[in-house]
Amino acid sequence: MHELVHALHSGDILRRLEAISRAGSLGSPAIGPLHRVLNEGDASASWGAALALVRVGTPALDCLIATFSSAAPGSVPAMWAAGKIGDARSVAALAGVLAESPEEVHRVVAASALRAIGHPAGCACVEEALGAHDAHFARSLATISWFRGDRRYC
Repeated sequence: MHELVHALHSGDILRRLEAISRAGSLGSPAIGPLHRVLNEGDASASWGAALALVRVGTPALDCLIATFSSAAPGSVPAMWAAGKIGDARSVAALAGVLAESPEEVHRVVAASALRAIGHPAGCACVEEALGAHDAHFARSLATISWFRGDRRYC
């Protein structure tokens, strides 16, 4: 795993992509090291760790929730990854970020993840936020949702 973590920090995109694939296929044993990279790496390494955690799937959800619930440095990629995994267990934590974060980017990514999950409670939170925030929030959410290509959102 040490070699894969080192590759995630590498400037070589091919090495990173291979590390993402290999780390994700390791499953649960990769979660701890990937969680550290998610929160301690540069932006590229953090996003690589998030991609690998998506490949791990549902077992990675607790570490992702812990990351974005505490507003850790890897919060944005962690919320994106939770949306990609699509497990309803992350809805309450994402709704908390949407309602309470002072950072618009966090609110927008949380809303996008909630839309991707498509759970009725999360969809209701997004609709409430759209009514409570200015038009800039709605445009930002529409833009990020369009680029992500979400098809199952509310």
